[in-house]
Amino acid sequence: MLFVNPQFLLLLLIVPIITFIYIKTRKNHLYSVKHPRVSMAHTLKSKYYAKDIPFILLMLGLTFSIIGLARPATVDSSANINGEGIYISMVVDISPSMMAEDMLPTRLEASKKTMADFIKKEISIK
Repeated sequence: MLFVNPQFLLLLLIVPIITFIYIKTRKNHLYSVKHPRVSMAHTLKSKYYAKDIPFILLMLGLTFSIIGLARPATVDSSANINGEGIYISMVVDISPSMMAEDMLPTRLEASKKTMADFIKKEISIK
């Protein structure tokens, strides 16, 4: 795999820096649980990391966006075969309008016949 614009991969260095700043500046929230029958409040440190999920998704999005900017590509290792000839592609519209019977033959049948005649002519040239 190669990258068309590998210079953009340098931007990936921003992700750990932002993560470090986030970890250092986030506040460990203390939640108090109060119950009418308990005279004092019990504090529990949050063990849930649900508050970090938006940040994690943001960093994943940033990482994949930077990789996308670098434009990853695969190298095709197929061999080139030298030969003579031409390649012709034919495309036909097969929508319902081509099968309309407002004229005979239908547009689709006329295009099929035209392509068949063209192919016969090309084969006879070779």
